Parts: sequence; structure tokens; C-alpha cells
Amino acid sequence: MAKTTGKIRGTAILVAADGETIACSTNATLTITNNREESTCKDDDGAVTYSVGSQDWSLQLEGITKYDTASNFSTVAELAVSKDIVAWSMQTGNADDPVFSGEGFVGDFTYNAPLNAPSTWSITIAPTGPISLTNT
Repeated sequence: MAKTTGKIRGTAILVAADGETIACSTNATLTITNNREESTCKDDDGAVTYSVGSQDWSLQLEGITKYDTASNFSTVAELAVSKDIVAWSMQTGNADDPVFSGEGFVGDFTYNAPLNAPSTWSITIAPTGPISLTNT
């Protein structure tokens, strides 16, 4: 199968924990931060110089609470309570499209129960190692 062509709609991009897609998610945000380290020397004529530093990432996921879908609230709530480290991925359903993946645990879990609106949840993944990108 070829890579997906054209504009990629957000609804096509899903997040999975250990290969199981988290159902009924409503938003996902992957953030990669590349830090820099100052490498200024006295002989740089006062110019500040930098080199590449460490890299960090985080993944936030939001969804509507569904008790009758095992890979929804039950999965994220159990992972939050257990603090298990799992493999996370963010990708479309097309196996040839780019895939971001890395391991981490649920660092933050929020469960919302508003009046006259759907109950929602959100999680933030705390990485335990590097993120990778395949199928570019």
C-alpha cells in the first residue's frame, strides 16, 4: 500500500498503547522539544554559540468516556493507576505512513464529569526513552 496522499485529516491519526488503538479519542498532541546547550568560548568575540542538546517529548491524548469500549476509559485509567511503561504510537491506519513511537507511562490523568455534557478524560504520557519516527 502506498503512503496516504493529500491533506491528512486529524481524524485519521490515532494513538495506540502496546498496539491497541485508544478508542473514542477526540484529540492527540505530540510535542518534541530539542534543547540547546551554550557552547560560547572566550574567543568567540562576544558572540553566543550553541550546540545541539538533549531531546524530550510528550504525548497528550483526550477522549470521551465510554465504559463499554475496553480500549477507551478502562485502558487509560488502568495505565494511570498501574504506572506501567508501555509502547505508544501515533499514526494513521495506513501501514506505509509515518509512525512516531516511544515508551512511557501515564504521567497525568484527568477525569472530567461536567453537568449536561459528555464525561471526558485526558492523559499525558511521560516518556522513559527516545521517540522514533519510521516510514518517512
